[in-house]
Amino acid sequence: MRTDCLDTVVRNPITALLTEPQLIRTGIGKRPRTAKASDPVVTQRKRLDLDVALAKARASNRELDPVNRL
Repeated sequence: MRTDCLDTVVRNPITALLTEPQLIRTGIGKRPRTAKASDPVVTQRKRLDLDVALAKARASNRELDPVNRL
């Protein structure tokens, strides 16, 4: 890898973090929110809620469909 590319990818962000400590504080503040949003239990619950809503919508459509009433 070329050194100028390495500077862009590695050294520049580290220099920015060292010169602006607020960036570190902001990054640390985001971690709990990111972890909470990526909780597998929460994700699974959202999927299940969506599945239930879709099943209810399909059942409702079947009840309204005149062909299914026969």
